[in-house]
Amino acid sequence: MPQTARRSHPRQSAARRLLATRTLTTTVTLAADPHGPALADTTLGTLHPTPGPGRVPVHAGLYFQSATDLDTEIRAAARLLDLTDEAATALVFTQAAERGRRRASYGRAWEYQRLTVRVTGPTGQELAIRSHPGVPSDQPGAIHRIQQHLQAEAELDARNWAILGLN
Repeated sequence: MPQTARRSHPRQSAARRLLATRTLTTTVTLAADPHGPALADTTLGTLHPTPGPGRVPVHAGLYFQSATDLDTEIRAAARLLDLTDEAATALVFTQAAERGRRRASYGRAWEYQRLTVRVTGPTGQELAIRSHPGVPSDQPGAIHRIQQHLQAEAELDARNWAILGLN
């Protein structure tokens, strides 16, 4: 049986050779997210100096208002987890207190960060930028997963841009 050689289009071959010889530089930055405090208010809840309906005490003189409706959470916990109303209430208030302590430690023990990946070509020209806001600084596993994902996307974008730039 005769063997046939695969031939690629000349432009595709040139693009592959160019990508093989060019060096792409990837830069990863992690900086405080400028919208972090608002994001913490939206995702966790807000802190108040006075008690009020639905507020959970966090520290002396500090009360937490959850971003979610506690009554709805109690009904959902009772129904979905098959708990009594008392057990669902205790669970939801415990979780709300944990979110309150987390919200109270925002800016001291942790913060939301923006993860940005930039890929540049050999001349320093930016070929791709990918960014993700709202990355908790105290969760290294999440930071690593998001970084890997963004880096793969940015490097693919840069390679695609380099190939398309030749056409």
